[in-house]
Amino acid sequence: MVWRYEPGNGLRRLFDHNHCHTLARGYDGVIYGENVGGESRAGSVVGVWRLSESGERTFVLRPTSRPDPSIWVVRDAAGNGYAWEGDPETKRVSRILKRTPHGEVRVLSGSAWGYEDGAGARAQFGEVAALAALPDGTLFLVDSGDLRRVNGDGAVTTVARDIVSTIPGGMPHVGGFYNHRIGMAVDPRGIVYIADFERRNIVRWDSQYGARIAYTSGGVANWLSRGSWGLRPTGVAVAGDSLYVMEDWSMPTLAAEIIGNPRISRIAADGTVVRVVTVASTAALAIILGLIGGSLAILANMISFVMIGKINERVPDSERISYLWWGTEVRRRFKQLYPESKLTFLLDLCVILMLICVPILLWVWVFN
Repeated sequence: MVWRYEPGNGLRRLFDHNHCHTLARGYDGVIYGENVGGESRAGSVVGVWRLSESGERTFVLRPTSRPDPSIWVVRDAAGNGYAWEGDPETKRVSRILKRTPHGEVRVLSGSAWGYEDGAGARAQFGEVAALAALPDGTLFLVDSGDLRRVNGDGAVTTVARDIVSTIPGGMPHVGGFYNHRIGMAVDPRGIVYIADFERRNIVRWDSQYGARIAYTSGGVANWLSRGSWGLRPTGVAVAGDSLYVMEDWSMPTLAAEIIGNPRISRIAADGTVVRVVTVASTAALAIILGLIGGSLAILANMISFVMIGKINERVPDSERISYLWWGTEVRRRFKQLYPESKLTFLLDLCVILMLICVPILLWVWVFN
């Protein structure tokens, strides 16, 4: 699902049934995103959509199993779109395509699969993991763990090597950027930020100081599991002097649902990290309520069994109560025999709390 957060107005769900790893804001203010799996969020169909400032979603590429490789979410200020055509399973071609607002498509740079700096078709790319554009159409991309720049005329230069992971994710038999886990953003000054999911880092690069780590996802879970569990960065965006990072909890799913997942943090220019918003999970609330309700039911049964045992100690054999008998009659007879006992109060409390849990659980399932 896709959410929108506005300071003062909080978090609002825009639409559901959309598996999406990549969102990008165009210089015209339009949000572009991917759709993986269609409405069912499963299978091999993919698509690309745009979201206007009013919140209306339209498909630029309707979900299909044979996507047009020139359509992707990255745009420059003139409205030109950029995409990577390549498939790491076949490794035949790897090139950057440019699509004008009028639908004209040409190869900006690249040719056969490989790795070579140069101009136009003389340049070669391997597995391109992420892409971002400056307003003038200059591109930065992650290729096989390296950062490379593509000028407007198609000339390719590698500007930093081995700065991020070489495991971007992806979709079998589809190619392109679909389902990738490496995020990327560039500000108007040409400072590049890369969300490296595997290494749990946000990497910052600029032409003066090179590459350095700007942020690392932490927490007790990451420390205890040595990075196997816990939050990891999946997306990055720049607004003014602030950096925004989205983090997703990588296993176990139940823990992620309970703490809220994903979350977005703002990193100020001085390095101060402020938590902006966390997406709470109604599924986790339902699980917790179910566990509480089930525990209360077990406790009520145990109290009832104790009551039946104590009743049977005080009555003739002919008036003994079966342990399969559970209800108000047990409570009534126990109260008569043991008026000072606190067990009736505990039983009543369990039943009341169970009755509170049931409508809340139904509300969560029906309306959320």
